[in-house]
Amino acid sequence: MAGKSTRRTPQRECIMEILRQGQAALSAEEIWQAARKQFPNLALTTVYRNLENLTAQGLARRSMFSDGVTRFDLAPRSHGHSLICLGCNRSIPLPDCPLHALEQELMRDTGFTIQDHRLEIYGYCPECRKK
Repeated sequence: MAGKSTRRTPQRECIMEILRQGQAALSAEEIWQAARKQFPNLALTTVYRNLENLTAQGLARRSMFSDGVTRFDLAPRSHGHSLICLGCNRSIPLPDCPLHALEQELMRDTGFTIQDHRLEIYGYCPECRKK
């Protein structure tokens, strides 16, 4: 299964640890810079490949921000949605899913079988609004 390697390499573990410690979603370049402290010869392409694999496995998630930069963070362990701050890139989980009723209505009205959904709401957190 190409592109979905589950091999646990030291580099992959380092990338996962960077995502675990992150207070906000990080770009591949930010992850690469942090990982190079431990692996000075790490190639950016290795970070991208690992992020693609982690995303495909559901361990990481990718979000596109309004600045055009794709950022990554750990995928929630269960179904969830989030508010994403455009100032500090922090992701704040929503306590409940506001889409279940809409999902049921869409399946009934269109005959479409929905497998999953994701909601990300972009704005500014209170701390960033104060700046």
